[in-house]
Amino acid sequence: VARVVPAGTAREATQALAEEIAARAPLGVRWVKQVIDRGMDAPLGTGLYLEGESAGHTFGTSDRTEGMRAFLERRPPKFEGK
Repeated sequence: VARVVPAGTAREATQALAEEIAARAPLGVRWVKQVIDRGMDAPLGTGLYLEGESAGHTFGTSDRTEGMRAFLERRPPKFEGK
């Protein structure tokens, strides 16, 4: 369980979480999903390898550069999935 919400607010909480994920860098979200799917039942070493692999694939992307630039400029990022 990652979050508990008051009774009757699950739909709104789910929508808010979906919007939060959708606002993230698409390539990063894709890699996180793959790492979770492949590493959930894997040994620690495998999980760490998968995490490093995903970081390597996303480090050189335009979205990573945009995310860091937006953070430094204190503005919302404009991710393009590149």
